[in-house]
Amino acid sequence: MSLRTKIVVWFLLLSVLPLAAIVSYSYLSSSRALRRAVMQETWELAGGLDEHMKATRAELGDRMRQLHGLPWEVLLADAGGSGEVELGHEKLLRELTPFVDSLEFVPSAPPAPLAPPAPAREARSVTVVAPGSIAGSQAGAGGETADVVARVRVAPGRAPGGAAPEKPPKEGDPRFTEPVVIELDALLQASPESLAAAWKSDEVLADWDGAGLGDLGPRSAFAALGAMKMAIERGGLGPEDRRKLEEVGRHLSEIYSRAVRKLSTMEEKERARLEARMKESSRVLGREYAWPVEMAGEEIGSLRAGVLASRVVAEVLGRTDRSQSEIPFAFDADGRVYLADPEDRAPLEAVGLIVDGRARPDGELADWVVAYLTDEESDLTFGVARPIKESVRELRATAGRNFGLGFGLVGIALIGVVPLSRRLTRDLEELTAGSERLAAGNWDVRVPVRSRDEVGKLAQSFNRLARELSDNQKRLLDTQLQQKLLQAENERKGHELEEAREFQFSLLPGELPRHPDVDIAVFMRTATEVGGDYYDFRQEPGGALTAVIGDATGHGARAGTMVTVIKSLFTAWPPSAALADFLGEAAAAVKSMNLGRMAMAVALARIENGRLRVSSAGMPPALVRRSCGTVEEIALSGLPLGGMARSSYQEREIALAPGDTILLMSDGFPELPDEAGEPIGYDRVRRLLEESTAAEPQALIDELAGYATRWHRAATPADDITFVVLRVRG
Repeated sequence: MSLRTKIVVWFLLLSVLPLAAIVSYSYLSSSRALRRAVMQETWELAGGLDEHMKATRAELGDRMRQLHGLPWEVLLADAGGSGEVELGHEKLLRELTPFVDSLEFVPSAPPAPLAPPAPAREARSVTVVAPGSIAGSQAGAGGETADVVARVRVAPGRAPGGAAPEKPPKEGDPRFTEPVVIELDALLQASPESLAAAWKSDEVLADWDGAGLGDLGPRSAFAALGAMKMAIERGGLGPEDRRKLEEVGRHLSEIYSRAVRKLSTMEEKERARLEARMKESSRVLGREYAWPVEMAGEEIGSLRAGVLASRVVAEVLGRTDRSQSEIPFAFDADGRVYLADPEDRAPLEAVGLIVDGRARPDGELADWVVAYLTDEESDLTFGVARPIKESVRELRATAGRNFGLGFGLVGIALIGVVPLSRRLTRDLEELTAGSERLAAGNWDVRVPVRSRDEVGKLAQSFNRLARELSDNQKRLLDTQLQQKLLQAENERKGHELEEAREFQFSLLPGELPRHPDVDIAVFMRTATEVGGDYYDFRQEPGGALTAVIGDATGHGARAGTMVTVIKSLFTAWPPSAALADFLGEAAAAVKSMNLGRMAMAVALARIENGRLRVSSAGMPPALVRRSCGTVEEIALSGLPLGGMARSSYQEREIALAPGDTILLMSDGFPELPDEAGEPIGYDRVRRLLEESTAAEPQALIDELAGYATRWHRAATPADDITFVVLRVRG
C-alpha cells in the first residue's frame, strides 16, 4: 500500500470512526432517555390502574350494600315453587348484572331430610318494602368499602283481592336448609315486553296508561304486575284483564323457577363453574362480597355475590388512557391474563408477554416498554405495555441522517485531502527514487529541496548523506587498499612468528627424561604465538634429576629471545654447580646482554638421593604434597634474571619420601582471572592440591588445566600457563 493510500485510509478511519462513535452514542443515550421517560409515564398509568381498582372495589361494595332491602328470604323460600313475587330495586340489579351474574345462598342449618313434594297451591303475592337505612354496614378506611354485610327485613305480601298477608316462614323451614342460587340475568328477563308477549297483545302497555298506571319506564314486569294488582283492587281492570293477569303471573313464575334454583338441582359442571367463579372473585378482587340473611330476627344463612372478576378487571383496564397505543393488562399468580379488549391478546403474544395463554413478565423487550404494579389487596398484577417501535425507528432514522450528513462532510474534506496527499508524497517519491539510485552505486545523486518542512529537511539530509557516502566510499577504497597491504605484511610477519614459535618449542625437551625413581609430567598453554614460559630437564649420570621452569616478561619474539638465552645457559651449566650459583651467573650474563627491561623468572629443582633442593629467582613457590596429603610450600625470595648484574639467591633442601609430589608452576595459573576479574590465588591453588585425588602427575595436571578452563572460560588466557609435576615413586 502506497503512502498516499495510507494517508487517505487513515483520514477516513480517523474521521469516520469518531463520527460513528458519536452518532452511536447519541442514539443510545437518546434511546435510554426515551425508555426512561416512557417507563415513567407507563408507571403512572399502572398506578392509575391500581387506583381505579380500589375505586371499583369501593363502588361495587356500595352497590352491594344497597341490596339489603330486597326480600331475599322470600325469594329463597319460594325457590322452585310457583308463587308470585313482587321485586323492587330492579335498576340496581340491572346495573350489577354486568359484574355479578348470580347470588348463592348458603344456609346456616344443615339440610333437612327430603320430603315428598307439597300439593299445588294457589298463587300468592308477596310485596317487598325497601327499608330506609342499612343496619350494621360501614365504610372502611381510605374510602374503601368493607365487605358487604346487610340486614334484610320481610314485609308480608298481599294476595289478589286484598287478602290478609301470608306469615313469613318460620325457623327450621326445610326451604332454608339447602343452598340456593339466584341467577340475576334470568331473573331480570321478566320485562314489560315479556308481559306483552304473555298477553299476546301489542297494545296492553298503552292500556296501562289509560288505567292510571303511568309510564312504566325501566321498571320490571314484577313492578308492573304489582301496579296491575293495585288497579284490580281499585276496580280499574275487568274480569278479562284479571284472567290475563293470572296468565302473566304463571309466566313470571316460570321465569322465577329458572332464575332461582336449588344447588342440588344443578348439574355438576354448573356447580363447579359457580365455585370456580367464587374463588376467582375472592382471589382477584382480594375480598368476598357476602351478607347474612335473617328471618324473624334470626340468621338463616348468608348470600354470596358471584362477581365476574374478569369483567371487573376489564372494566378497570378499560379506563386506561390509550392515546399512545398502550395495552393495559393484568394477570394473577397462576399467570391467567385479563384484558380490556380480546384483540389486545394478539400483540401481547407477538412480543412474548403472553406464552401459551399465560403471562410471561420476564426480560426486556426491544420495541416495547412494560411497567408492572402488584395490587396490595389481591394476587393481581397490573401491567401496561406501550410500544416504542415508531419512536425508536425515528431515532434510528435521525441517527442515520446525522451519520449520512457527517459522512458527506467527510467526503467533501476527502476531496481536499487527495491532492494534499499527492503533494506530500511527490517529494517522498523523489527521495525514494534517489535512494534507489544511491543504493545502486550512483554516489553523485541529489534530490531537489522544495520546502522547509520535515520533507524538505529530509531531502537536505539525503543530499548530505549522499555526499558523506561518496567521501566514505573513497576513504573505504583507500582503507581496503591499506588493509590488503597490511594483510600481506601480517602474513609475512605471521610466517616469521610461526617460525619463531616452532623455534621456541624446539627449545623445549622433545621428550621427557625417563628416571627410575621419578615420574614426570608437563603442561604449557601460551597466550601468543611465541610465549615467554620455558621448562627443561637435565639427568646426570649419577642419578640426579634437575628441572628448570621459567617465565619471561612479555610475549612475542623478545620473550622468545630471553628463553633462548636461558636455554643456552642451562645447557652449558656444570652439573656439580650449586643451584643458587647458576642463578647468580645467569643473572649477570642476561644483564650484560643489554636486553633493556627484559627479565625472566627462573626456578630450579634437583632430586638426588631422596633429597630435594630448590632455588628460585622470582618464581611462584614450589608446592610439595606429601604422600599423607599435606602440602608444604617452598617460597624463596630473589629477583628475576636481568634485573641486577649482581644478585644473590637462596637454596633450600628437604627430604622426600615415596609418593611425594612436587608442583612447579608459572604465575599465569594463580593469577588467572575469572569473568569478574578475581584471580585464582595461591591459597586456592594450595587447596586444589590438597583436595586432589590424582595419584599420577599427568592426572594432577589434567585436573589443574580443567580447573583453569572452567575458571577463566575464555578461549585464550592473557598469560602463559606452565606446570611441571614430579612424583617420587614408592
